[in-house]
Amino acid sequence: MFTRIIYLVILMAFVSCSAPEQKQPQQPEPPKALQEVKTEYSFKSSRSSEDLVQELYQELMEKDNAIKQLEDQLNTLQRTEDDSTDAFTGFDKKNKAYHAAADTYLPRISDSLLRDRIRSILINSLARYENSTATHQQLLKQIAENKTSLNDLHIAVQLVRTLGMMEKYQKENMPSKAALLGYIQQQEKGKKIAGQQIQ
Repeated sequence: MFTRIIYLVILMAFVSCSAPEQKQPQQPEPPKALQEVKTEYSFKSSRSSEDLVQELYQELMEKDNAIKQLEDQLNTLQRTEDDSTDAFTGFDKKNKAYHAAADTYLPRISDSLLRDRIRSILINSLARYENSTATHQQLLKQIAENKTSLNDLHIAVQLVRTLGMMEKYQKENMPSKAALLGYIQQQEKGKKIAGQQIQ
């Protein structure tokens, strides 16, 4: 009898040790920018953020290859813009500087007929130059328009993708109303007690 009891105790201990632990379903972890952090001053406080959109987007960039690729492309475009435009803009600046300086020489010519003739030569030369660089100027304008458009799209991507993160956070981390309702009950109790004091 005693042996049977010992045997049952050992068997139960063995079964309880070998029984698989049931894991609690783990709640998805919110983005770091939205996690609560403990500080010395309070038990729990929200992370302070100057720009939550940028913090969330930075986290997204670390996890999403398409976003990382977009940022790499935008950084490359920003870094190489001057390499692509400097040759013409420098050339254009010199030509315009020449014509601006040439205009200051005209008043030095005392002969009015000669002055008018030289002015006409300079105006025609500038017109020919502007005509010859019209395509270049149009391409520079297209670059500026594309830059504005890319900037708009970049902001739109940041907002749309981080909004998705925020909506997921809202869905998964909405606090219970219990604490609010409990506090309201305490307020009502306080109002009742205060009301009794003025009757």
